[in-house]
Amino acid sequence: MTKLKLIFSLGFFKETISSLIPTVFVYFDFYSKNFSLFYAKCLGGLTFIVLISIILFLKLREYRISIAKALAYGYFKNYIEKLYELLSSKGKNKIEFIFQDTKKSYTPKDIIIKLNLTNSYLDLLAKDKKIKSNYEIAYIDSTAFNYPFFVYAKKKNKRIIIQDIPRTLYSLKYYVDPDLDSVDKIDHETRRYFSSFNHELHKLWAKVKHTHGHFELLDPINNSR
Repeated sequence: MTKLKLIFSLGFFKETISSLIPTVFVYFDFYSKNFSLFYAKCLGGLTFIVLISIILFLKLREYRISIAKALAYGYFKNYIEKLYELLSSKGKNKIEFIFQDTKKSYTPKDIIIKLNLTNSYLDLLAKDKKIKSNYEIAYIDSTAFNYPFFVYAKKKNKRIIIQDIPRTLYSLKYYVDPDLDSVDKIDHETRRYFSSFNHELHKLWAKVKHTHGHFELLDPINNSR
């Protein structure tokens, strides 16, 4: 697995062993003074296993959080913040949306953006499929973006509703293990990353949520419609 290859690198072993050996010897010295040599060796070995297990757990968690933080930051900067800056810059001026068969323009107050968080890879797939089935692709005609920027949107009365999910999470497979060969395996191996991603995105959102009147950040428990 990619994450284990990164963790079990030469640097990891050199750093871990060099820091563990003195600690284990301190424990072994204590054990040898209070138990027979056999029991002292057994307890010393057990201590080593426990300590390296704790270090491995902490390294895995650190890796998971760093990946989640990077993906959350990227989604926030490249999608949420760009849309927010566009809406904020327009004031009462209309923004043009280019659909496959028509063009429609809306003022920022008539644009609602719903951001659906997901709690697993299977949940991501299901919500992505639902959005693509019920919403149309619309390109935003604006010089604010230096590349084609599209959203999934639905015209409703005089308003437009945009639905999105963090599709950047599809890349988790390549951070965890590119060789995963089934949806169920990907779901199992990446599940914890989703909760970490949601946590990191909420932290970014908390800094600006009072200014994002057009946006709704929907947690998995609230967006299963």
